[in-house]
Amino acid sequence: MASTSRTSVIPERDASSQVLSPILERLDEESLKRLEPFIPEIEQQLVRTIEGVSEEKLNRKSREGLTSAAIYDTFLQFEHLTKVRVRTEFIAESLGILPSVVNYTWRHLFDYRVRLDAGRIECINGRGKNLHQLISEVVRTLLRAVTEKPSGIKEWFASVEEQARDLIQFLNKEQLTQSPPDILALVAVYGVIKNQGKPMVPLSQRMASLVCGMSSAMVSKVWLEVFNGGRG
Repeated sequence: MASTSRTSVIPERDASSQVLSPILERLDEESLKRLEPFIPEIEQQLVRTIEGVSEEKLNRKSREGLTSAAIYDTFLQFEHLTKVRVRTEFIAESLGILPSVVNYTWRHLFDYRVRLDAGRIECINGRGKNLHQLISEVVRTLLRAVTEKPSGIKEWFASVEEQARDLIQFLNKEQLTQSPPDILALVAVYGVIKNQGKPMVPLSQRMASLVCGMSSAMVSKVWLEVFNGGRG
């Protein structure tokens, strides 16, 4: 049975909608429409997210900080499905607290992401390789550049590689020749990671640009022009 201190800050499943109400009420109509099919799952995940916090860490955080950070984390986990980004500033304003409280608490309780070391990223060579080979090379390069290798990271990268290959399949002949193959492979991987919301290994445009020795602006340009920002 959960302790009194834990249940005092965790919303019950029946009350989780009340916890999210201030955020949902302030969302624009399009964002709310995208979220609606997933709201029951989001409410359940919110409870699980908070229940996953240990008693030791729980006792050091305010109720407002814990709840707001858990809400932010939950929306991040669903972002690849809902295509709705709910920022910490929006959550803080909706709940009447400081954005710094949301950011600080989330980083300390829920940010388990693995970082990349820019110094370990090597520029790939795209000569004589097809897109599938280049996607594999991009993934291997990023895996070598992670600062640590927790359990499941190889499986996560394998999933990213598979999804990037699937993404390439949707490109037509013109799109396939619009940019060099190494850049297309990189941006496909970048796009898959970008759309996850809370990826195990975040990949910024700056970090991605190091893989092909190009500018971060080029990463953005190819992503928007060739892959249409992931929309269609």
